[in-house]
Amino acid sequence: MKRYLNFVGRLFKHEYFLPKTIVSKFKFIFAWEYGFIRFVYFMIFKKLKKYSNVHQSTGSGGADYSEKAFFDGRIPVYRPSDRTMLLLNFLNSIPYLNKSDLLIIGPRYETEILIAKSFGFKNIKALDTFSYSPLIDVGDMHKMQYKDKSFNSIICGWTLTYSDNPEIAAKEMMRVMKKNSILVIGVHKIDENFDISKGVKGQNYGESRPQNKKNLNEIFGELKNIYYLEEKNYVIASYKKENN
Repeated sequence: MKRYLNFVGRLFKHEYFLPKTIVSKFKFIFAWEYGFIRFVYFMIFKKLKKYSNVHQSTGSGGADYSEKAFFDGRIPVYRPSDRTMLLLNFLNSIPYLNKSDLLIIGPRYETEILIAKSFGFKNIKALDTFSYSPLIDVGDMHKMQYKDKSFNSIICGWTLTYSDNPEIAAKEMMRVMKKNSILVIGVHKIDENFDISKGVKGQNYGESRPQNKKNLNEIFGELKNIYYLEEKNYVIASYKKENN
């Protein structure tokens, strides 16, 4: 009985262990479903934490949209997007990647964090304007609470377009990157005929919206672009920091 209770205790401290004989596919499924269980637990018994006045102070929009995304009326809703896996799978495929630490910017749910653990990443930090989880720090990507040169890998998926000042957000990401670290950015694209009235409140739909190779390379100019993929609805760009 004590052994069982200890195992349950480890689960809710996000310390889960699977036998090495179990393949990655099962680790992935376990992490995804385990994330749902933890989401229900924390949303029922914990309060949703919010970073106050984010947009007014630094330029991060979409705060109201992010808060509402957790609920359908008064019922907590767990809807992690498959798009989050695009960046994590790409990052994980880079040869000789240093997995000793990872920063995830804008995860919303724990799912990305738990799956990153199943891929072998350690010392994972996550940052969002809202958090239901002790694994996700509440803060702002324009003024992160992390020290200089803290991370070997960073993921920023579908978040940079919530910034009115993407250059400032980019500088913060570059500040916390170690030498030879990797940054992977994912951005949802819009075309010139997009009806802004149907868009998400707080999204940057202006000329400074970072959604193509030219403007992404401009704001991450201190880094070396090592990969760029442009599809109909999204862009993925990867950068490496080669200097100190």
